[in-house]
Amino acid sequence: MKKVILCDLGGVLINLHWTQHAGTLLGKELTKPQLRQIWFDLISARHYEQGLTDFETS
Repeated sequence: MKKVILCDLGGVLINLHWTQHAGTLLGKELTKPQLRQIWFDLISARHYEQGLTDFETS
């Protein structure tokens, strides 16, 4: 039985090719800087990055 759950959201251990997947979801090719800008323009992303996300009341 496996007892480890590995979450690599930042793509440090495993290359998730997130830029290709994000481009597919958005319907257009974007550069990494453009995708980062889209991410940081989201209020929910800024709250997450600042540790302000409260998952129990959201």
